[in-house]
Amino acid sequence: MTFTATKPVEVGISYSLPIDNSTLSAIDTKTFGNLDIGYRHDKVESGFPGDVGTLFVIVPDYGTESPYFSASIPFVGDSLWLRTLHNEPFIAAYAVSADIVQPLNVLKLDSATNATKANTTYNSQ
Repeated sequence: MTFTATKPVEVGISYSLPIDNSTLSAIDTKTFGNLDIGYRHDKVESGFPGDVGTLFVIVPDYGTESPYFSASIPFVGDSLWLRTLHNEPFIAAYAVSADIVQPLNVLKLDSATNATKANTTYNSQ
């Protein structure tokens, strides 16, 4: 995606997380931290009610010289949005080029779940 906006904007990207509730609740958040997740309540194009989704936000480095707030950002995700830091109104012109492909979801949480940690033996010597 390439855009130009009248104010500095954040770029938000979200995607479905292929994880069930029991695996999600078993993640050792004290060690790994929390994922910023949300549950979808309505049917959407990329998922169904109850799907878990996560998001991330990119704040482009606009520099100090240019009067334009522009960036080009490669991304992979289910949705994309622009917003200002304080929800101020703005105008943006943008273009998105996409290849629609079947995603390859890789979820390796063996060392991140409480169940695995509980089955690990520690030697105190």
